[in-house]
Amino acid sequence: MKRLTLVVSGDVQRAGYRDRVIELSRSLGLSGYAENLPDGRVRVVAEGEEEKLDLLREHADIRNALINVESIKSSFSEATGEFSNFSKLVKSGETYERLDTAAELLKELIDITKHGFNTLNTTMTAGFDNLAEGQQKMLEKQDSLIRLTEEGFSDVKTEMKTGFGEVKQEMGKGFAEVK
Repeated sequence: MKRLTLVVSGDVQRAGYRDRVIELSRSLGLSGYAENLPDGRVRVVAEGEEEKLDLLREHADIRNALINVESIKSSFSEATGEFSNFSKLVKSGETYERLDTAAELLKELIDITKHGFNTLNTTMTAGFDNLAEGQQKMLEKQDSLIRLTEEGFSDVKTEMKTGFGEVKQEMGKGFAEVK
């Protein structure tokens, strides 16, 4: 058993970084804690098997929409066995600050979502209007094609009657001459 201490710099406070590290550490079966430092960094102290601590160190370098790790300083020491699980150390006032931040982020998300759905609705409505207009044009062309086809069949029918009549006359002449 070993102890790993990480001091993580970047956008790691008020971004959910500690929660991600805690989730990862628990999934690796490690014990310890994660805490915010007054200078904006996060300290992670974890104990467990060395290969799992190496995985924690590797995966602690998180970058997403809110979290942006810029640097990680790490050191190993002997484990003390003082931790029974992995937890978050929360300092006085931190919870209220987090709730305020969460409320602001939620408001922003709601605004973005409303705007996005309004934009989507407008785009879809315009798209359906264009689709209906195109479909109407196709139906008009289809009706025109049906009329032309009906007229064409009528002409063919007339031509066939006339043509067969002429063929019949010719054949009649030919039979009369043979007799």
